[in-house]
Amino acid sequence: MMKKQLILALACLCVLPMGAAENLDSVPNYRRSSLYTFLVRSDAQDAKLEQEVENTNEFTALASSMVKKDQDTTATAGMSKAKIAQKSFLEVEIPTQFNDHNLSVRVLDFDNYSVTDEEVKTANESQGTKKKKGFGKFAKGLGSAALGSNSAIIQTDTVENKLAAVLLKFFEEQKTAPMLVGKWYNYTDSSKYNMELIFERGMQDASEQAKAEALASERGLAAVRDAGVELIGNTFVIGVNLRYRSNKAVIAEAQKMADAVGGQFGGIGALVSKVAGASASAIAGEGFSVQAVTYLYQLEWNEDILRTFEGKYWDKPIEELVASGMCKLKFIGKDRSRASVSQSIFSKKSESELVKRAVARAIDEAICKLQRTHEVFRTKAPVTRIDESGKFLYAQIGMKEGLEEKDEYTILEAVEDENGKTTYNEVGTAVVEKGSIWDNRYGAADELAEVEAEAAEGKKVEFDSDAVNLGETKFKFKSKADLYPGMLLRLKKKK
Repeated sequence: MMKKQLILALACLCVLPMGAAENLDSVPNYRRSSLYTFLVRSDAQDAKLEQEVENTNEFTALASSMVKKDQDTTATAGMSKAKIAQKSFLEVEIPTQFNDHNLSVRVLDFDNYSVTDEEVKTANESQGTKKKKGFGKFAKGLGSAALGSNSAIIQTDTVENKLAAVLLKFFEEQKTAPMLVGKWYNYTDSSKYNMELIFERGMQDASEQAKAEALASERGLAAVRDAGVELIGNTFVIGVNLRYRSNKAVIAEAQKMADAVGGQFGGIGALVSKVAGASASAIAGEGFSVQAVTYLYQLEWNEDILRTFEGKYWDKPIEELVASGMCKLKFIGKDRSRASVSQSIFSKKSESELVKRAVARAIDEAICKLQRTHEVFRTKAPVTRIDESGKFLYAQIGMKEGLEEKDEYTILEAVEDENGKTTYNEVGTAVVEKGSIWDNRYGAADELAEVEAEAAEGKKVEFDSDAVNLGETKFKFKSKADLYPGMLLRLKKKK
């Protein structure tokens, strides 16, 4: 069967300018997964955690000792830390490896939902969450659980226990799944459905002339339809419960749990407590963190659902699609992540701006952790260039996407068969090269300026300044195929 290489628009394959860590306009176009994110907030939870912060407010102590700090005159000055974090969430852009598929509703007010014990039990069971078993796993997990993991050891309030059930009610109330489909097909009451968005995202690499020719051909329309199946099926939803927390309070919480469980092991209990306290303290230190508890779902979509949709609901009001119950979300997984709210006396950032930095990084880390453990959620990234030596390739992804030394990626080539269907062939592997990971995390350039100022004052700081200016990450690859810019990388395994 003859195949045609789908070569991406080479004109877009320029390398980022040095230091352009947050300007990714030059990233080549390719078929991305799509993402809808929303915030889970609770006044009751906020009040509890805000009191926790007030009881251990190192930030206030640090701020009072700063050298001539400018007054915070930003829009969030005077707001609670929880409210600053929540406002920041709505301002953080969808990561560049996803298409923005946000719906109009971006906030779930947890306190407005009532769920029964039976609904909670059913929802939790449907997720298939397994608790850690055994002393060894418990002791090993205490440190990571203190500040962010998939462990259920730390329960800050009822939000944790009931969130799965509340999310199901939210999805039903907001008609989330059919609304996501409606957005894909540009649904309006007057014009019903159309394929414009699918066509746009499915042929992002094509010229306007190529798009026009595709629309005029049977094969081209088949390719667009195939793109619809692939793109819609890779639509994901993430609910995020943000928590602004004192690291000391989290450590104390972990220690209390260790003491309680340690007592069940007799004389060894004291050792458990010491290990837990030391581990958590080493991880947390002083200060504060933004925690993100995330729940991941995927829109169910396949050829059969597409045929039913086209055959029965294409010319019908969206209410009929909603009533059919054919559009559903399936639970993929959940996780915790965190990012420190760090402050340097040389920083010119207000506290609210530092919180926003932590929120962005916590969300990025949440996405990275979910991708590590759930292959279906892993995204692709285009190769931007091949080294002249023929041994290395480069891509505009980095620490923001969770890259670590020796992580292994699969190299994919997108090909189109004679029927216009796209497949992705594995043509090699690439390993992240040591000392060559781009620091493209939110606010990395600002953080670099802060540590450079500290270093100039004779302070000892640990920060890889070169990594911020790389503009791309270097990979050593193995392949028998002739590689070219526009091929795709997808995570195969962590180091």
